[in-house]
Amino acid sequence: MKFIALIIGLLVVGCGNSAEKKVIGEYELKEDGNTERVVLLDNGIMELYKNGKKDEVEPKWSISKEGEIHATDSEGDIFIFRINKDGSITIIARIGRDGEREDYPKNRQTTFKRIN
Repeated sequence: MKFIALIIGLLVVGCGNSAEKKVIGEYELKEDGNTERVVLLDNGIMELYKNGKKDEVEPKWSISKEGEIHATDSEGDIFIFRINKDGSITIIARIGRDGEREDYPKNRQTTFKRIN
């Protein structure tokens, strides 16, 4: 019985890794003459660029059990991205240091299209 539980546990962990592998890459948003880019690296770091200039902030990202991308900044805030069927990602919410989730209204949600 312990052997079966171990196999099931390994399968669950493996599924998480494949979800992360699917989203690793570059995403871009062009709006109001600006270009913003989000790069999800395989080491769990998110790089952010605006008009080609890299931001100093490098949040750590992971896939949550709900299948969302959670990016945690150095101050402990978590920014939540939905993974869309077309491969793009949309920032939909934030969890503050107090643990409260704030879902963004549709007009504040921003979608980044996958470019690589």
